[in-house]
Amino acid sequence: MGPSLVKKLIEPSLDAAIAEVKRHEHDSHGLLKSLLPYRSQLVPFEKRLRQGVTFWSLASTLMLLRDNDELAQKVLPPCPGIGDPFVDRLLRAESLSSSSIVFRSLVSLVFMRPDDILKVLKSIPNPDAHLQAFLDLFMHDQVRRIRNAISHGTFNAEFQEVEYRDREKVGQISFPELDHLNSCVFAFWASLWATSLAPEDHA
Repeated sequence: MGPSLVKKLIEPSLDAAIAEVKRHEHDSHGLLKSLLPYRSQLVPFEKRLRQGVTFWSLASTLMLLRDNDELAQKVLPPCPGIGDPFVDRLLRAESLSSSSIVFRSLVSLVFMRPDDILKVLKSIPNPDAHLQAFLDLFMHDQVRRIRNAISHGTFNAEFQEVEYRDREKVGQISFPELDHLNSCVFAFWASLWATSLAPEDHA
């Protein structure tokens, strides 16, 4: 299905916030330069950030498993009662795709986002445009609602769409849109991890 035929479920303001982050994606040096003065405040989070990078990488391997059905069958045996191998393979691929997006969302939006890290980031005076773009993305209402739903398990992820509920608010976001969001957020956490590992004399 071509991009023009894909139904957009993401809120326009969140789409714009992600686009603003992507506008700075080739300026990783500038982002690190703005974070380095706060290295000592990020060092206590090095372990959590490192674990998050590992968890993200492992969650992403589910997509590799999806594309290797021989191996995938060992992890997810055929469903009882389904006699059609083609249908069984489609359901297995769907399960792996859904699992991967859920696990990556849990890592990028919940595990790697403790309030203490945000407190440090919000305390930075006059953040540059790149850092401010990430902060605006984290604080976006739809991101907050998705994060809350993932945290509390009030969501359903299947057939390339996530429906989530945060109290009285219900929303939807497609797998490609959520994957795009996760990738932007994860790239920032990876930059924070790199900052926490920088030699002290570089701060």
